Amino acid sequence: MKALAFAVTLVLLVSACGGGSDTAVPVTTTATTAPTTTVAPTTTVNESAGDWNAQAALKAAEYLKVLSFSRSGLITQLVFDGFTKAQAEHGVDAQGADWNAQAALKAAEYLKVMSFSRSGLITQLVFDGFTKAQAEHGVDAQGFETTAPPTTTTTAPTTTVAPTTTVNESAGDRNAREKAAEYLKIMSFSRSGLITQLEAEGFTKAQAEYGVTAAGL
Repeated sequence: MKALAFAVTLVLLVSACGGGSDTAVPVTTTATTAPTTTVAPTTTVNESAGDWNAQAALKAAEYLKVLSFSRSGLITQLVFDGFTKAQAEHGVDAQGADWNAQAALKAAEYLKVMSFSRSGLITQLVFDGFTKAQAEHGVDAQGFETTAPPTTTTTAPTTTVAPTTTVNESAGDRNAREKAAEYLKIMSFSRSGLITQLEAEGFTKAQAEYGVTAAGL
């Protein structure tokens, strides 16, 4: 009986060992290649960079439809709007704008709301980001002259020909006249004091004297 019990136990052990070898197969699950699929997003980097350049170009075009800008002024505006400097430069240069023409438009805008001497308006445009050459072009396009035309100074006593001012006056003379009138609206001046004030603002002596005379001093 002991021998029979030992034989049965031996058979059970052998069958148990055989069954164990069958259940150990599922260990061969080596999933190693799955993570390599996440490299695709590199394409969107170049596409988005191109899109933002295009957006900057569209924004620059929108601004130039309604306002005049210098190149550096428009770049600054786009950077303020959130574009990078490179995107802003791309957008502005994509317009192919005539910056001399933009300077002329800007000068005209200023003269609609206030009066300037030639040098004063040039200084303003340079402050707005135009080059000196562009600013001078823009201002001179408004009819400013560097040389004062009144060469006929033979009849000096006829200085009170103020009515002829509006007919044949240069832009510089007109602005001096308007500036003198502006000052006289808010404070009182002697004739020589107002001439000095206009000269300090960049008007020539001849333009200052013309402006003050035309204003009635």
